[in-house]
Amino acid sequence: MFQRSFVRKVLRSLRARRDFKLKKISTGEFDLASSVSRIRFIFERHGGGLLIYVATPDPADRGMHMLLLRHLVGAREVRRFGTRPQKLAAILNKYFSELLNGDFSIRARYDEVGLNFFSLLMEANRLPDRDPIRVKIKNFDISWMEDFAARNRSDVETKYFLVGPGPRPPFYELPKHLWGPNCDYDSDGNSSEKDASDWTELYAALRPECKEVVVVSQVAASPLVLCISSKDQSLALKAATFLKKRSGGELRDRWA
Repeated sequence: MFQRSFVRKVLRSLRARRDFKLKKISTGEFDLASSVSRIRFIFERHGGGLLIYVATPDPADRGMHMLLLRHLVGAREVRRFGTRPQKLAAILNKYFSELLNGDFSIRARYDEVGLNFFSLLMEANRLPDRDPIRVKIKNFDISWMEDFAARNRSDVETKYFLVGPGPRPPFYELPKHLWGPNCDYDSDGNSSEKDASDWTELYAALRPECKEVVVVSQVAASPLVLCISSKDQSLALKAATFLKKRSGGELRDRWA
C-alpha cells in the first residue's frame, strides 16, 4: 500500500505530459507509463531502498538509472530528502521534463559514461568525506570521474574479462570464495536482491583494513562482458576463475 501511494504522490506532482498511468508490474515494482516515456520504480525488499529508471515505452527497455542521470545534468539543489515523492517529482520536473516528453537524446551520453560510472562510484565513495572527489560526488558534478581516473592511473591493476557469462552466483559467494566462509567483508553492487543472478557490478573488500579489493564491472552489454579487477594479481585471477566456473563464458586477459 505504501509503495503504490508513494508512486501516486509522484504522479500528482508531475508537470510533464498528463497521460501517465500507474501500473503495478510485480511485487515492489511499479511503472508510471505514458505514450512517450516510462518511469520505473523498484522498491528493494532488503534495506528499504528505491531504484528509479526512466525508460522508453518499450517494456523491454530497462531504462536509465536516475542517479547517473542526475550526475549528467548536475541535479544537486534538491538532493536532500530527494527520495520523498514531492522532491522526486521536483527533480523530474526541473531537470527531466524533456526526457519525460520523449526526448531521449541524453541516452548516448548515458551509455558512454554508464559503462564505468557505478563501479568507479563504489570505489570513490570509500574516500574520506572531505576528499575533493567526494565533494564533487555529493554535488552531482560528473567531472569527479575524470579526477578519480587521473588519480588512479599510476596504480597498476590486473584485469580479466569474462565474455558471455550466464547467470552469476549470488554476489556473497564471491567474497566467501576469496577469503573463506566466515570472512568479514564490505560489499556494494547492483544485485537487486540477495540471491539475484543478473548482477553486473560488485565491489568486495576484506575487512577491517579493506586493502584486499576485487571489483567486477560491466564493460559491454552485447555480448555481456564483465571486467574482474584487483591490484592483487592472484586475487583477480582467483575471482575471475571462480566466476567462469560458476557462470561459464570465455575468460580473457584483455578486451579491445
